[in-house]
Amino acid sequence: MHAREREKAPVDGMISVTQAAALIGITRAAVYKAIEKQALAALRLGNVTVVNRAAALAYRDGRAREATQAPRPAARRARGQAERRDLRSGARG
Repeated sequence: MHAREREKAPVDGMISVTQAAALIGITRAAVYKAIEKQALAALRLGNVTVVNRAAALAYRDGRAREATQAPRPAARRARGQAERRDLRSGARG
């Protein structure tokens, strides 16, 4: 990137992909995938990709909300197995 481009680049509130990965709690590869899917706002400056810090925080918070709202598949399976066991044994709940 040329010095002129660097001077015009919006650096306030921008972090590196590595910093975004650490902030969100995912891998760098996952950050790049989120950028590809346009789920995470980023900007390419020459050969450097920077991520909007506010967007990274929002992405992290969205992931946390999703994780707490939906039961994991293993938990659903275990609950279903327990219900089937109760039905076979004649237990009432």
